[in-house]
Amino acid sequence: MLKLNYEREFGKHRISGMAIAEQLKNGGNSMMAFRRDLLSPTVQQLFSGGQDFQENTGTQSQMARVAYIGKLNYDYEGKYLAEFILRADASANFPKNTRWGYFPGISVGWVFSKEKFMDKASSWLYNGKLRLSYGQSGNDGTSQFSYLTGYDINSNGFIIGNTNYKTITTTGLPNPDITWESIKNYNLGFDLSFLKGKLVVEANVFYRIRDGILAQQQRAIPSTFGASLPLVNLNRQSNRGFELMIDYRPKIKDVQLSIMPTFTLTILDRLDHSGNLNRLAEIGAIGNVRFVYHDLRAPLNSQLCAQLGSFDWIVHMAALS
Repeated sequence: MLKLNYEREFGKHRISGMAIAEQLKNGGNSMMAFRRDLLSPTVQQLFSGGQDFQENTGTQSQMARVAYIGKLNYDYEGKYLAEFILRADASANFPKNTRWGYFPGISVGWVFSKEKFMDKASSWLYNGKLRLSYGQSGNDGTSQFSYLTGYDINSNGFIIGNTNYKTITTTGLPNPDITWESIKNYNLGFDLSFLKGKLVVEANVFYRIRDGILAQQQRAIPSTFGASLPLVNLNRQSNRGFELMIDYRPKIKDVQLSIMPTFTLTILDRLDHSGNLNRLAEIGAIGNVRFVYHDLRAPLNSQLCAQLGSFDWIVHMAALS
């Protein structure tokens, strides 16, 4: 991996950038063989085993990825923030004509608590920020080498006489146009903190779209066809909802408490290639209570933590439409 960083300040402006080039290649080979009924336990070798119970097998795997990432950040006076990102990824899971995926992203932020018209609110509002973002990403881990014709070796084939003959079957038709599953994320949120940072409230409204999800076409084919249909980038799924997180951290003498409930509402839409829509809803609440005790006589990095309790509550509702 190669990484370059850039940062510069001029006046009230601050610009920083980062560029990353990364290449990953891995693979492996394995082999396994055994025999039972050894002639002697002192000779623990394959050749000393019996002929009736023996087997040998092996596997091979390989994978490669290449990624180029560029990111640019802009900050004006700590109030107006922007970030731009672009990444290009290539995966060996796809053929050359669809191997590369390009995924941009942008986010902007406004720290309105630093504006002059908010000076009167500084007595109760410690920090306030609005956020808006859009980003794309990709998923290549759903299928490997589906663009190639492959074969499976079946050890349980045919027995003729006392001999077991292995068979070879096709893995199905290849898909020369298989490509990345794309994921688009839209997010609008705000961060508020009160009581000098002891009380933090975060809220987000999100919309997420997964497009090009791999699925097998539902078509009637004769039994004499001799192969299965390939996986194709067919289906689509979207999530939208709301998330609220509250973090309250009061301190009682030497005991630091943390109370952090989170509430979510998510609506999931699944749309298959036939146009069928399936809508689900999920309402959930997750929370925990934690305290940290710090002994003033101990070193500064010494503290005792304990989890007082936690709760999880999730309700599923189906078939909303």
